[in-house]
Amino acid sequence: MSYTQPVVTATFAELQALVRGRLESVPYWTDTDIQQAINDALRLWSWLTSYWRKRVNVATSSSTPLVVVPGTLAQSTAITWAREPLVGVALAELALLAPDWWYARMGTARHPSRPLFWAPVGLSLLALYPGADAVYQLEVDGVRETPVLFNGGDAIDIGPEELDTLLGYVVHSLALKPGSALLTRTLPGLEAFVRAAATRNPLIRQTRWYSTVVKEGYPWPQTANLAEPGSSGPNTSRQDGAEDAAGAARVARVARVAEGGR
Repeated sequence: MSYTQPVVTATFAELQALVRGRLESVPYWTDTDIQQAINDALRLWSWLTSYWRKRVNVATSSSTPLVVVPGTLAQSTAITWAREPLVGVALAELALLAPDWWYARMGTARHPSRPLFWAPVGLSLLALYPGADAVYQLEVDGVRETPVLFNGGDAIDIGPEELDTLLGYVVHSLALKPGSALLTRTLPGLEAFVRAAATRNPLIRQTRWYSTVVKEGYPWPQTANLAEPGSSGPNTSRQDGAEDAAGAARVARVARVAEGGR
């Protein structure tokens, strides 16, 4: 699936200001809380969607079928040799396809004239079959390391819709600190985050997490923010008892699923 929407560059300082604009004015949340929540949301978004990607060139060697991938890639997803894509397989599958893969070199007896398969050996190591007979350049596409923001000028590139979704999840995670009454009001942000992730990674729709957050149909509050105009503290007066109880039940269920329970 191709995504061609524009991206924006958002600095850490800008993200902090946007998050604070969605929070209550009572100082429940320190700068450290907000920093951790932003970086946790970035890691989760990257893990669910492989959002930040990169292409690098790496060199082969004639002495080994193994290729070292730079540490800036957290996961290799596609390999290209002279503009020809290689087929990705598991290491166990490679051993079945070519039991002598470790010693095989391109162009030698019984082996193809160029690499056909690749297999991940570790986070920064992959194997080729057959191995190269000299130094060549491979194009490796993969998932970048998740950006980690510490200083005000640190920045990420992200689409405007994804940015809004990310902020909704950040507010939801921060609401864990004051308690379930505020947490209930941030559930729309959690649902939007999960739906957006599932759009990019449809496999998420098959998980219990998706079913619990999106499909079960508990009543939702009407806002994903914690900020109330003119409020000086948590304001839950607009929620009646039934809505609050239903929301609290949903919070508890989502928490159990996240912890691996039922």
